[in-house]
Amino acid sequence: MFWRKSLAFARLFFIFGRSLWRVRPFFLFSLVVLASVGLMWPALFGAFLLDDNANLDSLFSLKVGDGWLDWAGFVVGGRSGPGGRPLSLLSFALQHAFWPGLPSHYKVVNLALHVINGLLLHRLIMKTGRLAAWPEYRTYGVAVLAPMVWLLHPIQVSTVFYVIQRMTLLSALFVLAGMLVYLKGREWMAADRDSLVWQNRGLFLCGMGLMVGGLLAVLSKENGALLPIFLLVMETTLLSNLSWPERLKHWRTLILHGPWVLMVIYIIVQWNELLSYYVSRNFSMTERLLTELRIVTEYLKQIISPRIGGFSLFHDDYVISHSLTQPLSTLGSLIFLSSLVLAALLLRHRMGWISFGILWFFAGHLMESTIFPLELYFEHRNYLPLFGIAFMLAWSILSIYHRTRSIRGKVLTGILGMVIVGQMVFVSRAESELWGDPFRQAMVWGHERPNSARSLLQMGKLLYSADLVDVTLELFDKYQGLNPEDPTAQLVKLKILCDHPESGIVVDDAFIQEVTRKQGGNKATIVGILEFTVMVYEKGQCKVLEAGTMLKILLGYLQNPSYGGSISQNNLHLLAGRVYAMMGNLNASMEHYDLSQNYDLRLDTYLQQVKWLISAGLLEDARIYFEKAQKVRGKNWLVTVIQKRQLEFYGRMLDAAESAGRVTIQPP
Repeated sequence: MFWRKSLAFARLFFIFGRSLWRVRPFFLFSLVVLASVGLMWPALFGAFLLDDNANLDSLFSLKVGDGWLDWAGFVVGGRSGPGGRPLSLLSFALQHAFWPGLPSHYKVVNLALHVINGLLLHRLIMKTGRLAAWPEYRTYGVAVLAPMVWLLHPIQVSTVFYVIQRMTLLSALFVLAGMLVYLKGREWMAADRDSLVWQNRGLFLCGMGLMVGGLLAVLSKENGALLPIFLLVMETTLLSNLSWPERLKHWRTLILHGPWVLMVIYIIVQWNELLSYYVSRNFSMTERLLTELRIVTEYLKQIISPRIGGFSLFHDDYVISHSLTQPLSTLGSLIFLSSLVLAALLLRHRMGWISFGILWFFAGHLMESTIFPLELYFEHRNYLPLFGIAFMLAWSILSIYHRTRSIRGKVLTGILGMVIVGQMVFVSRAESELWGDPFRQAMVWGHERPNSARSLLQMGKLLYSADLVDVTLELFDKYQGLNPEDPTAQLVKLKILCDHPESGIVVDDAFIQEVTRKQGGNKATIVGILEFTVMVYEKGQCKVLEAGTMLKILLGYLQNPSYGGSISQNNLHLLAGRVYAMMGNLNASMEHYDLSQNYDLRLDTYLQQVKWLISAGLLEDARIYFEKAQKVRGKNWLVTVIQKRQLEFYGRMLDAAESAGRVTIQPP
């Protein structure tokens, strides 16, 4: 009885044959998963970084909220992308109790999602191998090796432990889940080609995988819209020999080609709006496309040959390409990347695995590394694209191993594989330890990227928190010397002046004129610094800096042509309106809030104006602005419900004010 139970238990992990036994691939891959968790574990103890606070600070509202509408407001109120990314925000809302003191609780969920995605990739390869009728050794081998490389690669560390990039992790999860459902449908079609029932069931499942998986992915992050492109790559390479039933060929065309055609039409319709966002960037669309040639080449270099010190969250100092020869590496990158794409197309039928790996990588970069006016460089953009390179690497090692007849050749191939994986493990561990030590991380990134404004701010923040004011000022002065056209360091000193009036920082007309004429630096970062400074002043935490001084700075930036984009203009007008309100100048406050609406029509802006007008006793004007607020339409039904509740509150408040004549109110 004991031996029977032991044998049954052993069959969970091993496959027994007549003359040999072997480890089950899923059990082997489970060991890889455990290893990846242990490898990345130190990074769980890091801090929130960069956009984490900007996107998640509203979690405070859920701690004091009193109903489901507060939750709904957070979930559907996202402004990170056109869709708002509500599924990702919902996942953060469920953890609101841990904000902002326990970043490890958010990071452990991210790590769990990363592991789940690795498991989905394992299943994806297993199912693809069976559909494509690969040899058993290849299916099992690639299903273990490719996800292993993908899980353990050091470039993934920044995606997993940069908390806000849960959006990328969730989007990838739904993309992979949608692909698995799609492949199940293809499996049903292939199971019985003569059965109309199974063909129709398979078609339905393919459509559901594409539509439901794609929708959930897009609601997590917009690059989930690449799901049909990934399927197109797989169908035309690895599954090119798996034909569709003749009667469903037109459905195949619709499913595989319809989505990308719709994407192209959408881009054409939105083209002018797309171009308008480039005004807020320090590069044009042409310059972005040229620069991305070098960046994507650098991504590949990081993937193929990872090294300690080669990774960072901050790349805002990346040199922009102004032409194919400025710098010359732009032309070299164009030739290199074009050669890869050409090779992928030429080898599509003879060596589909190479074609798949290359095209998958480029498909994953179609949104974030092309025409859209996003920031230039982020390592998390390689999260799913990396799988294409990992797949090629795993296939290559297995092919060499099985084609080599000599024991010596097999041993050398095995050693080569272990060296490649060992290098990744070594660098990943070092990166994980760095991400788990915020102070050392800031110091390392600060010294490695002295021209990065974000690196400067992170390093300065930690030095300042340690009360090393003089060292912080020296750091800012050094950055200013290296980047004379970037006002970031000078503007950050405003906060130091508020806390330490004795620091010797002088903010006079010459200072204001100097900082507001400069056109360098990251516009979003600079406007963010100004917003933080205004907030500090509003809270009464800055007695030295006068409101008039802040106003001169804001008005100076409004006149700077580099800040002419809709996002910058909207935020600067709102900030100027807030400062005028603190100065008691209602007319000027209203004027700037009105101007902000030309760039971004928002209900909360109108409601703030209604509140000011009621407090000033200008009830007729308040009624006019309240009617304007009623005409603002929400982007979906849930936003409309939330807006209706807000409007009801302000409507009652306005009615009461009209009945009483005049009241003084507090914010709701």
